[in-house]
Amino acid sequence: MPASDWWGLPSASAGGGEATIAPYAIHNLQERQHVDKRFNFKQDQRLIITVNNNRRNMNVALMVFRGNDLNNPIQRVQQVNQTCRAELILPMTDSYTVRVANFGPGIANTLNVTIDTR
Repeated sequence: MPASDWWGLPSASAGGGEATIAPYAIHNLQERQHVDKRFNFKQDQRLIITVNNNRRNMNVALMVFRGNDLNNPIQRVQQVNQTCRAELILPMTDSYTVRVANFGPGIANTLNVTIDTR
């Protein structure tokens, strides 16, 4: 999918704001929608994010943004299978937004998101 398709996706409600690094689930995410969650991380932390989907052949994408800039991801992973994983070293101490998007086909019934820092 071209990057421009990301910016027009409507957001589903997910609670947003500051959060702890605890696993969370996204339920019934409609096709062509995304959920954003914001976290605070420190410079040089290794961030490993895994999204497990309960459906096969679902096009799930994961993006990470720094600060308030939601137009330029620092990491983007899009996979058509049950697991989508991103690993990166964070460039600065800042807030980061983790975006999980569903490109279908159909509704993503349950997406389990795990965030690990090292």
